[in-house]
Amino acid sequence: MRKLFLIFFPVLFLIFSCANTNQYTDVLVNDQYLLTVPNTLHPCTDLHKRASLQLQNVNEDFYVVAIDEKKLTLRDFNLDYTLKTYYDALIKQPFVQKVKYPVIDKHPREITIGGNKAILSTMSGFVNNREVFYKLGIIETPDYFYQIIVWT
Repeated sequence: MRKLFLIFFPVLFLIFSCANTNQYTDVLVNDQYLLTVPNTLHPCTDLHKRASLQLQNVNEDFYVVAIDEKKLTLRDFNLDYTLKTYYDALIKQPFVQKVKYPVIDKHPREITIGGNKAILSTMSGFVNNREVFYKLGIIETPDYFYQIIVWT
């Protein structure tokens, strides 16, 4: 009987852990971009003051922020970024400086999303003595840079 339990327990664990019942919702932000997110996330307003999208699930300790920046506005401040220099500037921002012992992905992935160049990266560390994990996505379109930051 004990052998049967040892065989079935891992199988049951895999079944229940893989039985993710999350449904997803498309969120259109300012008629500008669309994100598909788990429907367990709820809108909020206190994650980032410049975010065009802020979602959270406090019970699951899961957060999403999207920030869009017009390239024309950046140029008005003499900031003429490429995708790479924009990413480099992002990982030097105050939210990164608040992370103790940050481990930033040394080889961010350059990919294409919807025909646009993008960079995906990760970062982990500690904030207020709690371990955190971030997934960063930067997407460049002809007129905007989009930052999508997900963390837990």
